[in-house]
Parts: sequence; C-alpha cells; structure tokens
Amino acid sequence: MSATTVMFDCSGFSFMSIGQKLIYQTNWDTFNNIQTYNSNLSTVAAQTTNVVNYYEFTNYTDKNNYTQGQFLHRQRYPNSNWISIDPRYQ
Repeated sequence: MSATTVMFDCSGFSFMSIGQKLIYQTNWDTFNNIQTYNSNLSTVAAQTTNVVNYYEFTNYTDKNNYTQGQFLHRQRYPNSNWISIDPRYQ
C-alpha cells in the first residue's frame, strides 16, 4: 500500500484570509508528509522482518497539524480512505 500525495486545493477557500489558507496548507502538507513517510515504512515492513519506527510527533503542534490535515482530506475527498497508516493512530 502506498500513499497518494494530493495537492491542497484552495478553490473552495476564497473567502478566507491568506493567514488561514497558510494554516490549512501547513496542515494539509503535514498530513501528506507523515502519511508518505509511514507508507514507505509500511512497505518496507511488509518485505522484511525488521522492526520499523513510524513517525513520532515531535510536539503537540505537529500532532495537531496532522490531525487537522487528515480532517481537511476527509472533508475535501469524503469517498477516499484517509485513515492513518500508523496502526497506533487508526
């Protein structure tokens, strides 16, 4: 299973300030980056017996950005599967 990177679509956010759009962009990108990292590790784990270490959140802001990014993905693409690849956060 590999993660698909989806670019942030600002078309539905024209009513927002630039600052709010940047926050959403950060959240979106954080989710994409962590999912990609974890997806790569998941692929490696499926092919080896080595223990893999999924992404560790460095602070609350990091985790919050990930969670908000996941929410934005679910809102924008409700029929897609946006669950966490890391089994600790499913």
